[in-house]
Amino acid sequence: MESALRILHIVDCMNHSGIPTLLMNMYRNIDRKKIQFDFLTTKEGAFDEEIKNMGGHLYYIPSLDKSGYFMYKRSLKSFFKRHASYIIVHSHIDQLSAIALREARRVRIPVRIAHSYNTAIEGSIITKLWKSVIGLFVPVHATDYFACSTESADWLFKWKAKQAEFFQHALDLEKFLYSASTRKVYRDKLGLTEDHFLIGHVGGYTAQKNHTFLLDCFRALRRKIPQAKLALIGDGPLKKQIEEKIIQYRLQEHILILGEKEDVENWMQSFDLYIFPSLHEGFPVSVLEAQCAGLPVLVSDTITKEIHLGSGQVHFLPLEDKKVWVVEMERLYELKPRIPIERAGLLKEGFNVNEIAKQTEEKYCYLRDEGI
Repeated sequence: MESALRILHIVDCMNHSGIPTLLMNMYRNIDRKKIQFDFLTTKEGAFDEEIKNMGGHLYYIPSLDKSGYFMYKRSLKSFFKRHASYIIVHSHIDQLSAIALREARRVRIPVRIAHSYNTAIEGSIITKLWKSVIGLFVPVHATDYFACSTESADWLFKWKAKQAEFFQHALDLEKFLYSASTRKVYRDKLGLTEDHFLIGHVGGYTAQKNHTFLLDCFRALRRKIPQAKLALIGDGPLKKQIEEKIIQYRLQEHILILGEKEDVENWMQSFDLYIFPSLHEGFPVSVLEAQCAGLPVLVSDTITKEIHLGSGQVHFLPLEDKKVWVVEMERLYELKPRIPIERAGLLKEGFNVNEIAKQTEEKYCYLRDEGI
């Protein structure tokens, strides 16, 4: 019997966050007798045990932040010398894919996929400049280009953007479909009645997610709607800073810091409104999930319009004017619109997780045959 084709995915960490969650949705639904996933990452993550149980291998190298450029490069070089038998490497680390895929290229791994999920670089001016330069080499060392949107392809692949394929993620959106009974259970857990107006946000505490903007808007809303509450799901490097800001604003009793959650789909049922004021995004999955839950969504107008499922529930707003966001939150509080999406609508939009997993299997097999 032919052994499974092993794909090496390069990620930062397999925790409960955007890219790892997408990969796990795919991994759970592919035929693992045909395709197996292995992961090269920089630290242990929440999904590690599940990966091992499904037959995946995990490898760890020091992160760029902790080891510095030359040690990071050396670690990648050493890894690929010891694991040169892979046919396909799939990198999910934006500009740093240039470094990883260069080392994969040196040991003649034939298929080297760079995958773009974003539209901007975060960090200091020096970091942005350095990553911009490194990023120019992503199209040089990759053989194939995947992206989640037109904007993300243009951002990372530059002159090769037109060659990018728009990769359909295996999103398990059905579990986000609205459930009145789940809503009651989870609002009870939070000690909320139907009189409360719960605004929700799911995202890591990073500059990109723009939590300070969100707190400013909520603070202004509270003056007009005293029964408003804000729930924050996620973790990240700026969490302590945001917690200090909450104390400074004296909002501790009104903001629920829930941490990372494995069952985001259930907590999302408890929300009345979803807010997502990111500075930049490639294709924010949580906005899709919120629409499936029937929630009205306020999202920054910097984000691709491709995220709209046609529910009429997504409202794109400018980050330059906080008052617009507060006024819109007030309006939605009065309307309390919740328009659940039906399962058939999801399938019509192409979000059939099993079908997408099958297409992905076929794509990997095609690339293997082309690469050999």
